[in-house]
Amino acid sequence: ATVPLNERVVASAFERFFAGIETGIHVITKRGDLFVGEKNAEQIQQTIVGKVAAMEERINKQLDQVKVPMELHSASEGFMKPTYTNPAATHQVQLRTKLALRVMNVFKKQDEFVVTLNALAWNDEVEPDAIEKEEQLIKKEMRDLANFIGRTVRGMRNKVAPAKKADSANDVGIASEQLTEKAEAA
Repeated sequence: ATVPLNERVVASAFERFFAGIETGIHVITKRGDLFVGEKNAEQIQQTIVGKVAAMEERINKQLDQVKVPMELHSASEGFMKPTYTNPAATHQVQLRTKLALRVMNVFKKQDEFVVTLNALAWNDEVEPDAIEKEEQLIKKEMRDLANFIGRTVRGMRNKVAPAKKADSANDVGIASEQLTEKAEAA
């Protein structure tokens, strides 16, 4: 799939985190049960689905909130709408799971939201700080998801024994992180 992103912060976050997220989701989906057991693999997948669903809900709500002001003001005389001659980045990506497609769509919606915020900021309808806050939130959300998936996959790769006893998907990530820290200290 080709993913054009207009806003540099969203494009940068996509470039930095998407490949790891997509690969991690694929590995956990296909091989998670071999390393952490079927029950824990299902819990991990549900945790990831929950994190993605929360991002989808947030960005959809925010897009709905800015669409009305955008439509209202864009029809007025003197409204300046920034145009993008080229996307900040265009990425070719491989999608192996439906969940990775959902993550990619979250990135696209985040990009659309920041583009809309920029148009409203050019016309003094929103504060420029709102754009910076949103960009920071996008990076934080994606970094948190990527870190959770990365810790989990590292734990699976290292065949973490404590992970088999984990009560929750988050415990698997924590257990793998603790063992990584012990290995680095040694």
